[in-house]
Amino acid sequence: MTDIQDVKTRVILLLKYLNLSQGAFEKRCNLANGWVSSIKKSVNTESIQKIMAIYPNLNIEWLVMGSGEMMKNNGSINAGIIQTGNSGNTSATMENRQSCDLPKDCQLCKEKDKRIEDLKEQIASLKEQLNILQLLIQSR
Repeated sequence: MTDIQDVKTRVILLLKYLNLSQGAFEKRCNLANGWVSSIKKSVNTESIQKIMAIYPNLNIEWLVMGSGEMMKNNGSINAGIIQTGNSGNTSATMENRQSCDLPKDCQLCKEKDKRIEDLKEQIASLKEQLNILQLLIQSR
């Protein structure tokens, strides 16, 4: 089991596994140029959905949380890859692609986003309390 704490590091490991440059990965997944370099502590749900649409055998728990193995099922990421033709349009090779219910698959992402929002609210509340305490100390 891989236990890599940093999302950016896991994405870079995925790129090595796929033998892709950052730019090629970003283009294939329809992510902004420099997306990989700009990853801080987490990635948003939309980006994860784009990645999972192209790589359905990628273990989303591994990508988001660092738990489990990189790949689901048979361990082959290419079994579910969406092919891009010369025209740039993406078309799934349905015989190879697993069915992927993105809202269900991204429940973990939604939970992560909710937790982040809750923590932001807690931080704001703590900052407010800190400001009040600082004012009390200054008034003495």
